[in-house]
Amino acid sequence: MPGIDLSGDVVLFDNFSQIKLIDHPLRITKTRIEKDSLIINVEYSGGCTKHDFKLFIGKWILKSNPSQAELYLSHNSNGDMCEAYIRREIKFDLTLLKNWFANSMKLKGELILRIYEPRNNEPFKPMLSYFL
Repeated sequence: MPGIDLSGDVVLFDNFSQIKLIDHPLRITKTRIEKDSLIINVEYSGGCTKHDFKLFIGKWILKSNPSQAELYLSHNSNGDMCEAYIRREIKFDLTLLKNWFANSMKLKGELILRIYEPRNNEPFKPMLSYFL
């Protein structure tokens, strides 16, 4: 993997009408947590233009034990029609998520992250545990 892309944006939202998920194809191959950062390994085709990534986080929890949050990865290929097979890591700062769930939702302890790749209705597995 060439370096980590630190340009990933994190956006909290209340409902899907507030956001625009760009769902250009990609495949998540691995996820991990390092301190308050979510690192997602992805693969996609391209190579001629910069691709943009955003992580949209719903401001709700799925009531389970432990609680679960839903995160949606948005991928904008910016019209890149090249066919190189790109593998990279994208890093997202989870401080916004941590503050929202700990302060606004009064959650403490473990939170399961359900991470969805573009065009997929099932979360990537294994799901990650994040501690607030």
